[in-house]
Amino acid sequence: MSQSSSKNLEELASGKLGRLLLKYSWPALVAMSLNALYAVVDRFYIGQGCGEAAMAALTLAMPVMLLFVAFGVLVGVGHSTVLSIKLGAGDNRACERLLGELVALKLLFFFILPPIVFLNLDTVLGWCGGREVSAEALGQAKTYLKLVIFSHVFSHLAFGLSAAMRSEGRAINSMMCMVVGFGANLILDPILIFGVNCQWSIVNFRVPAMGVAGAAWATNVAMFLSCVYALAYYIRGKSVVKLRLKCIGIYPDLVWRTFGIGFAPFLQQLLGSLINVSLAAAFAKWAADEASATQQVASLGVFQSVMILVFMPILGAQQGLQPIFGYNWGARNFRRVKAALVLGFWVTTALCVFACV
Repeated sequence: MSQSSSKNLEELASGKLGRLLLKYSWPALVAMSLNALYAVVDRFYIGQGCGEAAMAALTLAMPVMLLFVAFGVLVGVGHSTVLSIKLGAGDNRACERLLGELVALKLLFFFILPPIVFLNLDTVLGWCGGREVSAEALGQAKTYLKLVIFSHVFSHLAFGLSAAMRSEGRAINSMMCMVVGFGANLILDPILIFGVNCQWSIVNFRVPAMGVAGAAWATNVAMFLSCVYALAYYIRGKSVVKLRLKCIGIYPDLVWRTFGIGFAPFLQQLLGSLINVSLAAAFAKWAADEASATQQVASLGVFQSVMILVFMPILGAQQGLQPIFGYNWGARNFRRVKAALVLGFWVTTALCVFACV
């Protein structure tokens, strides 16, 4: 283990809680905000130049994306939490198996979920209000999902490995994993959505305007780059926990414990997806006509973007607390776990009040 890695683990065990919460929360806040801003940035550019139908299309696609996030959370939160506990207990072998199982389950869900959704796309979008909006909006929603749905293997691996980095005290590396992807998405979105026609001297560079399809391709490239960064971090061998090919698999003695921990946040995300389904369906169903339904669903997308930004600081604080809880629980330092819990309660309560105001 490198000297910096050892220092990070010692800090989790004995550092001042307030400073630790700040140290781990702000990178988690940045990472989660950038993750959420994928959708916000897409909507910003789409809303500026592609019209209400395109905006409604992204809103129809949102519950499907949240469904994938829910299964990602089931694996990522559960494994990163148990990873922190095992690091605190000094069980390095279990840590390597947990990291290998995280990768294996992310790949397993990729081979199950996207094909099911892809084959039932009309039905799924119909539940979200796709039958009431214009044919243009529904068509663009299908285009977006068909392009994005299979690239989620990259985002799931990136987010899962990013959570594992944070568990071993590498909050900055975890944040940079998201920064790389968001930066690529921010640059590529306007280029691929609106197109580029550059003629200068002997250079003739042209990218056709792709609208919603361009937003999907920008997201795909961004997810891939985040995944490359995450894998490179572990392949370089500088991590506390090593990602070993022989450890990639599913372990019955570990998987049920990780699912037990990950089930509560999974349920939260799943219900969030269902709430978005019910809102989109209600906005579309009770509109006066097809044009009004499209407009209503598009306006719901604007509201969702604002709410994402409001809740990010709260989720960032929660993510910052997780490695402190997990490591000290594994080290059987329950007094420190309780102190971190009380501190987290007051901080998140203050953030909730601020968000409300």
